[in-house]
Amino acid sequence: MSSTITVSVAPRVFRAGALEIADTNPALPADESWRLIRDNYPHLQSALLSQPTLENGVMVVDIECPPVKTNG
Repeated sequence: MSSTITVSVAPRVFRAGALEIADTNPALPADESWRLIRDNYPHLQSALLSQPTLENGVMVVDIECPPVKTNG
């Protein structure tokens, strides 16, 4: 009796609120892939990545934006 194991890679997306950005380099670790993508999103330059979670077969990495600083 033989058994077959099938392994599939879940697609990865970066999510900032309602904005979902597909990972263009899924072979790279999430932080390295985000460094390549974030140049296209200037408002997310200083954002931090959370730990990935699996949602409906998709690996989701939430992007956490730091609070806005004001002087005064």
